[in-house]
Amino acid sequence: MRTHSLSSSDRDLGQDDDGLAASARGDPDVAIDAIRIPNVLIIEDNPGDVELTMLAFQTRGLIVDFHVAIDGANALQYLQTLAASPDPRPDLILLDLNLPKITGAAILTYIRGEPELAGIPTVILTSSRAARDYEQCARLGVDAYLIKPMTLQEMLEMMEQIAPILER
Repeated sequence: MRTHSLSSSDRDLGQDDDGLAASARGDPDVAIDAIRIPNVLIIEDNPGDVELTMLAFQTRGLIVDFHVAIDGANALQYLQTLAASPDPRPDLILLDLNLPKITGAAILTYIRGEPELAGIPTVILTSSRAARDYEQCARLGVDAYLIKPMTLQEMLEMMEQIAPILER
């Protein structure tokens, strides 16, 4: 797994100078260039939740290139730049609703309204159990609305729902 932070707070996620999280380095003997590595954008302000998500992918044996946005403004800026560039799109977006600066719902509205991004599978990972949040996300066409797990075991169970979306 490779990790790229979209903020100046790489150290908050336990990353070394090369930008890679120590837990996300993977097996150096694997010829990474020979396989297609899925790109996952995590939009989450809680570093612990980011680490738990990455650990779940790693534990499940998935090699993933992660990009992390730590707040809504950071995510929106990245997505706007991405929409205007020829760079590869994320294969999956994991989005928290309760973000600082710009809400996850506003980010989701932008994603679904931008032709270059609208088709990217998007999974809501949130602590919100509010019916209005679920209904709004359903109207905007999310691929899944999942309540955040509290433990690695719960996250691994949740991966059973996320992995097929990534593998489409």
